[in-house]
Amino acid sequence: MTKTTNFPSSALVAAMQEVIKLPQELELHPITLELVEKTYPQLEASLPYLAEFLPWAKNTTLSSLLYFSQSLLAQHQAGTSLEFYIYDALKQVYVGRISARIFTANATYPQGYVDYGYYLFQEQQGHGYMQRALTGLRTLIASYEPEISMVVRTLAHNVKSKQVALKSGFVQVEQASQQSDDKASYTFIYVKNSLSLNLESFLRI
Repeated sequence: MTKTTNFPSSALVAAMQEVIKLPQELELHPITLELVEKTYPQLEASLPYLAEFLPWAKNTTLSSLLYFSQSLLAQHQAGTSLEFYIYDALKQVYVGRISARIFTANATYPQGYVDYGYYLFQEQQGHGYMQRALTGLRTLIASYEPEISMVVRTLAHNVKSKQVALKSGFVQVEQASQQSDDKASYTFIYVKNSLSLNLESFLRI
């Protein structure tokens, strides 16, 4: 089987700059500063809920989010972190965010890997949006990079995110502890497409 030596490929990066249309009128829109500002009222209303699972949500303001998003926009355009807003085209409403952080090849991971992150606005829970978005993005990236390992990390008590990963085709292969910047413990590790991922090295990321 052919090994991936140039990850992410230029074809993958180019494809991620366009709107991605998924089944059931769901779309992934590449990040823009305009979208960050447009969707901030929805995010702001959801911050108390999201802060239970996402450390950055505890102190987020529009100005801080716009500042940070400038870096995310540059990373998306360069293909080092793919950042999307999830859009329900039927209802014409943005429902959340999903990202695919790209780690390029190194001695530990000679083919590189993808680390997914995601959240829904609180009022958009329970409609299957994230399962469809994660499945769609995972499948699309795999079509360009079939050899790439894909992982999801989530807090131990974030049962909904765990279920999204499992229903989207990920498999739990390890449970371990990792401290985040605010000392929260990440304890679930999921791996897709490679059971040889070096988990000990992964936990040091």
